Amino acid sequence: MRSVDCRVMMRTSRDEGRTWGPPKQLSPDNLLAIWTHNPGAKTRNPLTAAVSKDEGQTWRELRNLEDAPGDAWAYPAVSWVGDRALITYFNYRGGLSLKLRSLPASWFYHPSSEHKS
Repeated sequence: MRSVDCRVMMRTSRDEGRTWGPPKQLSPDNLLAIWTHNPGAKTRNPLTAAVSKDEGQTWRELRNLEDAPGDAWAYPAVSWVGDRALITYFNYRGGLSLKLRSLPASWFYHPSSEHKS
């Protein structure tokens, strides 16, 4: 979550979301962003992930989660379970569908020449 003064915050629930603890500011180290990275275009392709180690000033280790001509992805969300990121997002090819990917945290720190796992 983001506070009104643009700090990255987190709230946790110990009862499956019925109640929530107070907001806690996250460490500025190792921020993860997922977005459709196509500057200037009107397409939602590719779906890219990147890590920032300096409070969001720079983004490194760009990797594409999805990249296919004529396709589109949107509305990514990330939940962490242990050292794995559970990433959900919509895919538009052949009608709307919700996709789920499970990736180890290490995947985000190792760019590949293919830009996709």
